[in-house]
Amino acid sequence: MSATLSLVPVALVVLTIGQQPVKHDRFVDRVVSFEPGLGAGYGEDKLPKIVLGPPQGGGKLKPSSHVLSLGNGGRITLEFVDNEVIDGKGPDILVFENPFLRAPGDNPNDGFFELAKVELSENGELWHEIPYDTGNRKGCAGHHPVLANSKENKINPADPKKSGGDPFDLKDVGLKRVRFIRITDLNNGDGDKGTTGFDLDAVVAVHSRPRKPTEPISKPKQFRFATFNVSMNRRNSGQLIEDLSTKGTKQIRSIAEIIQRVRPDVILLNEFDYDKSGQAGRLFQKNYLSVSQNGQQPIQFPHQYSGPVNTGVDSGFDFDNDGKKGGPADAFGFGFFPGQYGMLVLSRFPIDYDKVRTFQKFLWHRMPYPLRPIDEKNSKEWYSEEESKVLRLSSKSHWDVPIRIGERTIHFLASHPTPPVFDGPEDRNGCRNHDEIRFWADYVTPDYSYYIGDDKGKARGLPAKSAFIIAGDLNADPVDGDSTNKAAKQLTEHKLINNSIVPSSAGAVEQSRIQGGSNKKHRGNPAHDTADFNDTNPGNLRIDYVLPSRTIRTLAAGVFWPKSNEPGAKLLKASDHRLVWIDIMP
Repeated sequence: MSATLSLVPVALVVLTIGQQPVKHDRFVDRVVSFEPGLGAGYGEDKLPKIVLGPPQGGGKLKPSSHVLSLGNGGRITLEFVDNEVIDGKGPDILVFENPFLRAPGDNPNDGFFELAKVELSENGELWHEIPYDTGNRKGCAGHHPVLANSKENKINPADPKKSGGDPFDLKDVGLKRVRFIRITDLNNGDGDKGTTGFDLDAVVAVHSRPRKPTEPISKPKQFRFATFNVSMNRRNSGQLIEDLSTKGTKQIRSIAEIIQRVRPDVILLNEFDYDKSGQAGRLFQKNYLSVSQNGQQPIQFPHQYSGPVNTGVDSGFDFDNDGKKGGPADAFGFGFFPGQYGMLVLSRFPIDYDKVRTFQKFLWHRMPYPLRPIDEKNSKEWYSEEESKVLRLSSKSHWDVPIRIGERTIHFLASHPTPPVFDGPEDRNGCRNHDEIRFWADYVTPDYSYYIGDDKGKARGLPAKSAFIIAGDLNADPVDGDSTNKAAKQLTEHKLINNSIVPSSAGAVEQSRIQGGSNKKHRGNPAHDTADFNDTNPGNLRIDYVLPSRTIRTLAAGVFWPKSNEPGAKLLKASDHRLVWIDIMP
């Protein structure tokens, strides 16, 4: 049983110090919350003091008993009240657990380690995860023996060269100061009943400055945008609403838990069946996102946008040239009913609904020099003249959804191009995929967007220097896979798009190695993969994107793809795609 499924029923225990700190010191001052995991218990009777003072390390060869056991998947959030950690030279925070080495202690890899991940926050709301790898333990807490012991020696616990403990640098997450630290057990160790999981001894600030308790907390200036193909498409119209009407649909619970774990401010959901009433989106919020999934904090998105898509909308033509009309491949976008494989935007920030632009009905032939599929049997164009006149470019739709963050507007550009496969030598889907991606490349480039018109008749694309984020399952890998004419590189190498940080994960690397097959032949970095496909063909690929404009500063990025032994790994069965996120400063 996974740790996330095993939290005790009353998981949230809020504990505070009853008095103000007497003077400024370097140690953490307050337990904000403790969410014990399975096997926790040791040290709880001594909370909060047991984790608030200096460390009492046991040295290299034995563990300290001065600890709080978090349990498998357990989590604790702590606050510096009278001081704040600041970015200085070298490590800024030390976290002390109770790891120890086997005698004689000369091999740092031969010991007992219970690892945890560390997240930092300036305000207790917006969190920044320290990058980590449980394989080599880099970025993890819980693997350096603790040498400082306030009762037995005079080693300065704030001296990372002498104290032991695990060091963390604010620079790694782009922060100048923090007041909150969150430590989450990674469920990699064993322990006797009551002592399972990461064992916290102390947390100390290496670089610190005093702070008055009444000093205001600055508002967050960083925001998280994400995309996630949630595979919440259903075979029949209305079936998704039925599944969302109860709180027990396992797949949807997993999807909601992933979103609760990553906690984006704005997210695009692909393959979320569209209904005109918007009922599905409201039910997803009410019955799943607003409900704690396996101890995760509920998340609220007060603003939603969804609109009609081309999937399942009958064209009246035989687009696949099989001699029959009315099939799913004859619709303007492949689908068994109108709205299948739809899209949904969820946002914590206001959406400027009056200025949303949609391009559902934009005709493919209006794009200058489009890729035209050719029937190899007769060397003629695959689509007849009559079909070409009505064929829409977008297989679902293209949306420009303006998100208002303070005084600034970010254009959230959402789409889900057709897969470049499931066709024949004519490559009709590959051509369409390429041009659906090209649409955004042209839309954000004023000199190239002259031909574009939206569904209300407004012409052209974005003005120069606009702030935008292109998001969605684009069904195209920049290097590997079956896309046509390097379709994805139209965006990943675009001069107006900020590709400085590519989202990655350790889980993708692990699965590429384990699964083998086509993955062995791939040229792209497996850490960048976002979809887990057939091992034989095409293998795992990078096809889901969150791409900001160069007018936006990217601070961090990632893919929710935990390694097989890490919390959340079992959630990945809910979709063959992974949630992709970026943290930005507009």
